[in-house]
Amino acid sequence: MAANLGTPSTSRALYRKNLFGIGWLALPIKAFYSLLTVVILLFGFTCLRELYYTLKGDLSPSTSGLFTGWLAVQTILLFMFYTLLDSSGITLLYAYTHGDLISNVMIRITEPLRQFFGSADARSLVHRLAGLSLILGFTGHVIYLAMHRDVFRRLRIQREDLRQAFEELRRCKPPETDWKVKVAYWLVTFLVAVMLLTGVGEWAAFELMKYVSYQVVEYNNLIHEWNGRTLSLFLYGIVVFFFGLLRPLAIRLGRWVSGREMPTRERR
Repeated sequence: MAANLGTPSTSRALYRKNLFGIGWLALPIKAFYSLLTVVILLFGFTCLRELYYTLKGDLSPSTSGLFTGWLAVQTILLFMFYTLLDSSGITLLYAYTHGDLISNVMIRITEPLRQFFGSADARSLVHRLAGLSLILGFTGHVIYLAMHRDVFRRLRIQREDLRQAFEELRRCKPPETDWKVKVAYWLVTFLVAVMLLTGVGEWAAFELMKYVSYQVVEYNNLIHEWNGRTLSLFLYGIVVFFFGLLRPLAIRLGRWVSGREMPTRERR
């Protein structure tokens, strides 16, 4: 069977790059996600400072109890669906070497995942099913918030939250509020929404090219790739590691430290 080597999609499949070029918007897209990564690192810095004060017993971070009940169930399900989507997608992205150091390293790291999921067809099927599950779960979450306005109002970022965030960045002692939870929630929501929209664009690339140029499809693919990296960094590095593990542990240790030191002060 003869292959049409003149198509952009064929060139990307054979040579692992788009021989026709992506376009001038590629740089602003990469700059935006690079800047967002810097913001995530600053957010991580505030999380570390909060852990420091909490472990000293000088701070008891607010645990408003937002993510309980059905909202907690939705959060866990969405995280499971995204983890499956991400783990299968990364094996497709780094199925072959791109000729650079990062791809060579990622191919070795993702080798156990490729063996777990099996063939490329199986990985693609798992990726699509996980994406469909995430779309359904995300839609259900939006409906839930529409039906529970009180939960939505508690999740909204207020002016006071922004003020406290800027004050904390200026090396002030972290406030005992939940502004970090709100910012994390909306950032994850934004990145997941972009991931789903661009993912649908990749699935329907041939239909999409009936109405737009192939360059738009390439922009969509670029956003999908960089958005996925940013979402994984924030979701695993901050949401799971900090909010799920370190913060609850630090709160318990901080309370234990405070309880241990109080009798000493009373004796004095």
